[in-house]
Amino acid sequence: MTAERWRQIEELFHSALDCAPDARADFLDQACMADAELRRRVEALLTAHDAADGFIEDAPMAGLLSAVANQSAEDAPRVPARSLIGLQVGHYEIQSLLGAGGMGKSILPTT
Repeated sequence: MTAERWRQIEELFHSALDCAPDARADFLDQACMADAELRRRVEALLTAHDAADGFIEDAPMAGLLSAVANQSAEDAPRVPARSLIGLQVGHYEIQSLLGAGGMGKSILPTT
């Protein structure tokens, strides 16, 4: 596909997005005329766009970040003031630190 053809498809796609969903077929009838391949490609993009339902436009972490931002200090998770090594959790005993990183520490429980 040439760059010019792609620009044509992209322009029609964006113009079709500006139309109400029920007016897109009439718009494509006029814009594509007898070019069935052009219409097929634009319709494929429109179908993919509608199926995505705003996936790309929405920030993936927006809901989580909003919840964290609205959380009060009393609701925040507590970080233990002492080491958890040696602690019994059910029939498991925490014996050592498994790893640590930018977001926290992992421990390896044993039976």
